[in-house]
Parts: sequence; C-alpha cells; structure tokens
Amino acid sequence: MRGAYPRRRGIALLGLALLAGGWIGGCDSGREDPEESLLRERCGLCHRYDNALNKRKSATGWERTVWAMRQRGAELSDQEAEQLVRYLTQKRALP
Repeated sequence: MRGAYPRRRGIALLGLALLAGGWIGGCDSGREDPEESLLRERCGLCHRYDNALNKRKSATGWERTVWAMRQRGAELSDQEAEQLVRYLTQKRALP
C-alpha cells in the first residue's frame, strides 16, 4: 500500500503538531491572575465562571453589574469590587 504511507505520515505529523501546540500553549507559570481567582471564587458561587467572560460591557456597565450582584448578596469588599470592575473592563470591554 504505497499510497497509504504518505497519508499516515501526514496524520502523524499533524498529531505531533497539535500535541506540541497544546504543550507550548499550556506552558505558563500555572498561576492565575488574582482578579481571575476572585471572579472564580466569588462569582462562581452562583454563576458559571465564564458567564461574565462571555459578555462585553463598558466600565460603567461592569460597575453596575458588580453593584447589582453585591445587592443580591455577592460578598465583595469595596476593594474587591473595584478589582473586578477593572479586570472585567480590561478583559471584556466594549470594542
């Protein structure tokens, strides 16, 4: 089966490339931003972690959202709320 060999080699090379890409892409310090940890810990009690990260809002929009969540029982200090607003504005601001 002379025609199958190049195909297998191509599949093998593709597999290696995907593995290498995953390894290289996964090489980081393993540390999460403090704000990301805060988002997971506090917002993740009621929401899926990526819930906020799927939205885009202005800084004012994020301030309103964080304020509303605090009114509904999210346990965030003023400093933590400001951290989250900065983080979400940086990561998920309107274009």
